[in-house]
Amino acid sequence: NHVVHCQTVTDGVDSLEPWNFKVSYDKLVIASGAQASTFGIKGVKEHAIFLREVHHAQEIRRKLLLNLMLSDVPGITEEEKSRLLHCVVVGGGPTGVEFSGELSDFIIRDVHQRYSHVKDYIHVTLIEASEILSSFDDRLRQYATKQLTKSGVRLVRGIVKDVQPQKIILNDGTDVPYGLLVWSTGVGPSPFVNSLELPKAPGGRIGVDEWLHVPSVQDVFSIGDCAG
Repeated sequence: NHVVHCQTVTDGVDSLEPWNFKVSYDKLVIASGAQASTFGIKGVKEHAIFLREVHHAQEIRRKLLLNLMLSDVPGITEEEKSRLLHCVVVGGGPTGVEFSGELSDFIIRDVHQRYSHVKDYIHVTLIEASEILSSFDDRLRQYATKQLTKSGVRLVRGIVKDVQPQKIILNDGTDVPYGLLVWSTGVGPSPFVNSLELPKAPGGRIGVDEWLHVPSVQDVFSIGDCAG
């Protein structure tokens, strides 16, 4: 009927009941993006930080600085110090590779100077199930591997089975203790996109033709990460 049914969002205000309203349209463009894929792995949402929103960046910074300070507390064990200062990135796509490289640069250029006590303890590990940058040309993959290794990133091939508050467990049974865990394994459809009764592309995104039009309905288009 060319109508969108909406409901107000009053975040943090207890006194207001949400109310429903309608918006009529001539053309509708659905561009609601996607959400981070966790593949149903237990503990990811609770313990890992994603690389999607501004507040994720703030949380990464806060956690890293907090761990740097905690690692300098007198009487802390070597084991606990190594855990606190171990930054683990899961996902070897473009985002995970770029982030682990940037983080390692930051550690070498800034952290080593300001926090000299952490030099031998702080390091970055990138965990990927197959090869890093698997959708790219082989030469680029080799170049990225070389550059990351040179900048001090440890590359581990493995599949994460379980995420706990202070360690992740890989499918071969290896425990990887961490102080900061960043999750960057690509995106999938959001609950909103899943709930729409529109034909879906493989992978659950809204199916579109070459004009980004949703073929089965009139005047509806879909763009960005929510379209396939």
